[in-house]
Parts: sequence; C-alpha cells; structure tokens
Amino acid sequence: GGLELFKTLVRFRVGIGSRVLFWQDVWCGESTLKSQFPSLYRMARLKEATVDQMYSSYGEHIHWDLALVRRPNDWEEESACILLATLAAMEIKALVNDELVWP
Repeated sequence: GGLELFKTLVRFRVGIGSRVLFWQDVWCGESTLKSQFPSLYRMARLKEATVDQMYSSYGEHIHWDLALVRRPNDWEEESACILLATLAAMEIKALVNDELVWP
C-alpha cells in the first residue's frame, strides 16, 4: 500500500522507539534490518515489533534482545553478532520523540 511505499523513501531517527518498526522501517543503516539480515528476520519471534520493544536500558547501558525463536546456528551466529554490533553503535535518545528524516 501507500504507507509501505512511503516508508521505503524515508528514514527514521529513533528517539523513544515506539513509532518505528524494528525489522521493517529504515532506521539502522541504509535499508530495513529485515532486508539486511533475512535469516535473523525469519527467526524473529516479534516481526512487527517496534524498536522500544527490542531493548531495555539500565541508565546509560542498553541491552538489545533480538527475541529469536531459537538460538542461531553456527552459520547464523556471524549475522547475529554483526547486527548486535550495529545496534550497539546506534545512539538511542530515549527521551526524544521519533522523527522522520528525508534522505
């Protein structure tokens, strides 16, 4: 539909994360996490999750939980590590609203 097309043209700057879909919106890198990590997406328990549902924060420290239906196999482990490292490099401003950013 129109919303899906629109969302492919814009990026999100994540603040609270409650309005940005973790796997399906462009917010971490140049494309969706679903397209960057298809094998992990297939294992995702929460395919419609928002960003804020995928992490917990303890002060300055953020813990990401990919919520996979099973443990990654050896050949999937590298993708999981790359995704977690990518997420660790993201700055989450948990007190700011999410923003749409035109490329």
